Amino acid sequence: MGMNLDTAIGENKVDCLRRVDGRITINTNHHYFYQIQGQLAISGAKICHFVVYTGDNNDLFHEQVDFDERLWTERMLPKLIEFYLKCLAPNIVEKRAGKGLLYRDLRGRPEPTRPNKKEEATTSGSRKRKRSSNNELDP
Repeated sequence: MGMNLDTAIGENKVDCLRRVDGRITINTNHHYFYQIQGQLAISGAKICHFVVYTGDNNDLFHEQVDFDERLWTERMLPKLIEFYLKCLAPNIVEKRAGKGLLYRDLRGRPEPTRPNKKEEATTSGSRKRKRSSNNELDP
């Protein structure tokens, strides 16, 4: 059956929404809000229609969320760049676990092994591609 939105917000069951001056709105501190802003920035869209469903017998909640360029350029993008430079880029360049990852220590795990020439020939078969003179792969 579902619970009405007022009850859900009051019982903190829908933490992506909050009540501001008696009006229900998206919680701008919630990760959904940041996800929306990131998707708007990457896609180039200017608005998002944020909808919350709490059951068949309840009204849908809808709010138009506008792209916040200042939030993106001053807070989100610098954090993404820092994450990329400190965590992803070293991993990509070195082809091994990056240094300084905070969530788990990947050092000491075995490197993936490459198949030997015989295995490679039997598994890739006709899917092999040759490099052309300009270093691009030919289909």
